[in-house]
Amino acid sequence: MRIESRVASGDHKGDVQIPHKGKDGFYVVSVSKFEEDYIRVPDLESVANALAAGLRVRMKAEAQPVAGLVSPESITINGLSVIAWAKANRNKKEGSSS
Repeated sequence: MRIESRVASGDHKGDVQIPHKGKDGFYVVSVSKFEEDYIRVPDLESVANALAAGLRVRMKAEAQPVAGLVSPESITINGLSVIAWAKANRNKKEGSSS
């Protein structure tokens, strides 16, 4: 699974960001920038599902010194917008359960 975003401005404009895995081995999704709201998830599938639910994810480009929260509107999953990915994923699950 490929989750990415492009930096929109500043010194790193155009750089590709990917979800940042913390020292604890988890990714962080959140509704806000406040650490008390952070939810640690173990894998990219969990990150994608959190994005589909409207949460933001901490992302970082290789050249960036720190990770920042990025909203779902700025992210693609396997080349699709988060909304398109969620719809395709939902249709795939519904089709496999019949």
